[in-house]
Amino acid sequence: MALVIFVHDCLKSTFDHRSYSPSTLKVTLHAKTGLMLDNAPTSADGLSMQHLNAMHDAWQKLLPQDWHKSWDWLLTWDTQALINVMGYCLARTLGGASERLSDKDGKAGKDLEPVENLLGFTLRDWWLPTKANFFGRISKEQISDSLSQAGLGGASRDVLKMKKADAAELAEEKILLTSWVPDCLLPVSATIVLPESDAVTATDTGEPETDAEATANTSESVSVTA
Repeated sequence: MALVIFVHDCLKSTFDHRSYSPSTLKVTLHAKTGLMLDNAPTSADGLSMQHLNAMHDAWQKLLPQDWHKSWDWLLTWDTQALINVMGYCLARTLGGASERLSDKDGKAGKDLEPVENLLGFTLRDWWLPTKANFFGRISKEQISDSLSQAGLGGASRDVLKMKKADAAELAEEKILLTSWVPDCLLPVSATIVLPESDAVTATDTGEPETDAEATANTSESVSVTA
């Protein structure tokens, strides 16, 4: 029942922005999508927003008339459906806008790295540098360096001979052939190497595990995966 009530509160925050109905559990969601678009207006037409908007429309079509007045209709949903729509509502609260890279050790959105690692997320799959959102905002030398990092040596040299606007347009055209993004936007990967002694467990030696050993091994496995 707590899940049903919480999901209903999530829906009111996500799909009924003008609602003055207070949340039953006194939990309020604060969507960060608007803040993201304020900081990166060119992302409004990006692939991620296209997917997000499609998800929003799909869920909204499942809401019955006057859905916000009662959660009785949610009692007919199975647990997995409740978790799925809750996940969508909560996802809109994620925000990683950074005003200064220097505040984040040169890494944009560092606060979201644990979430990125958990989801296996990489911005390469969702964002392309363009003249509007990147190349038009940096110097020709930086454009050249970017193309060089992307393995486009010829274009890297060509842009230095062009006007800034033309260089940015060429960079946008050429970078489409790659999956390059600036280093500051790439996830930080950490490889965990287990000591050789940890590779052998009681199970490997043919001895049954005690309850305590099983719990310890399970906890260790979860920690390593995380």
